[in-house]
Amino acid sequence: MIGSFVVSGIVLVVAAVIVFGSGRLFEERATFVAFFPGSVQGLTVGSDVAFRGVSVGSVEQILLSMNADSVNFVDSRVPVIFEVDESLIQSRGASVNLDDPDELARLLDQGISAQLDTESLLTGRLYISLDFRPGSDLLVYGGDYAYPEIPTVASSLAAVQAKLRELADRFAGVDVEAVLDALRSTLDGANDLLNDPALQDLAGTLDEVAVNLDGTIVAVRELVERVDTSMGPVQAELTAAAERAERSMEQLDETMQSLEAVVRPDAPVVVGLVQTLEELELAARSLRRVSEIIERDPSVLVRGRASGGGS
Repeated sequence: MIGSFVVSGIVLVVAAVIVFGSGRLFEERATFVAFFPGSVQGLTVGSDVAFRGVSVGSVEQILLSMNADSVNFVDSRVPVIFEVDESLIQSRGASVNLDDPDELARLLDQGISAQLDTESLLTGRLYISLDFRPGSDLLVYGGDYAYPEIPTVASSLAAVQAKLRELADRFAGVDVEAVLDALRSTLDGANDLLNDPALQDLAGTLDEVAVNLDGTIVAVRELVERVDTSMGPVQAELTAAAERAERSMEQLDETMQSLEAVVRPDAPVVVGLVQTLEELELAARSLRRVSEIIERDPSVLVRGRASGGGS
């Protein structure tokens, strides 16, 4: 008899410790159910339930809704039963009575919903995020449960996973090897072009042409400076300058032909060289014409050409 009383007393003490230790005896807790599509991996019993980041409850049960009466197992959702601590909400300044059907209906009309969110990217732990999401695509299962149902919204993580699957499906038919082969071929062609001896020789030829042009310009400038003091050598200097310009023009023409073999005809360097060639040709013609005028009438250097004269 005494033993029975002792055992009963121990059981009562343990029960009291559990009840009072958990603090639930004085809590006002409302229980709800939410049906989540897809995987709930990372959500466990005891996971946090938060409203806009503020903890208001915890997950109590994670169940399965698949049974023989299910129409489509693929579309089956995971029912999660969770509790919201009203006393905790009230202690943080909010006033709400979740046991009142009218109050709950008002919250549902304003778009209250549950969404799985990531508590830690490192551990992958999930929690239930409660918030008002009016205009969102709310999912309501309507199962036969003893608890009010809170609509759910697809998680952002699920949306990212769906997008990744879509991208994977889109690129599944792409022949990656063929794309890589084409890229390698393009790079090899560019490398061959850059290392082409003809292109390298062309660079040296252009430098030589530039040096010759500089020499021609210097010679013409010196010739103009000596016009007033030296009549005799003028014609010879003009003739020599014209010949140098013609040789430079011929050398530039040969360079152009070499350049067109390795560069597109419409490339800027080709266009620039063509313009330079035309200008050199005009300069050579002008020098030749001045030489002919002076040869016919050397005195023109002193008196100048008549303004109303002929050609």
